[in-house]
Amino acid sequence: MEKETDQQLKDTFQVSLDQARDIINLSFLKYEIINSVRRTELVEETILSILNQNSSKSFDALIDFAEMGKTSGDLASEKSKELYMRMLKQKQIKKTAIILYRNQVLETMINIMTKVTGKSEQVKIFNNRTEALTWIKK
Repeated sequence: MEKETDQQLKDTFQVSLDQARDIINLSFLKYEIINSVRRTELVEETILSILNQNSSKSFDALIDFAEMGKTSGDLASEKSKELYMRMLKQKQIKKTAIILYRNQVLETMINIMTKVTGKSEQVKIFNNRTEALTWIKK
């Protein structure tokens, strides 16, 4: 199977800004891809673009990995982990709620990354969007 083009990779995730609540939403729409490092770079570019366009504001982030199932997805490679840790360290991001459903491997990887970045109190994992949004609003 050939590596996906940038456009094909962009079609596998969605980043949006909820301006009313100052939340950056990231949802993964497809997980079975070959070029996960490039997708992570595209995710980072998209989020950094939002942050740069709103440089005087801070945001919360809502990351939806729920459809990923039991795979470790984009966090499997060292380069992808490095990119996600760099995103977690962004000063404009206050809290990050991660929606994850029954994926112990991915949950362990995320917990390690939050400890390494010193963000354990600002990053929490939830089973659904309602719980995640309730925590962000606190």
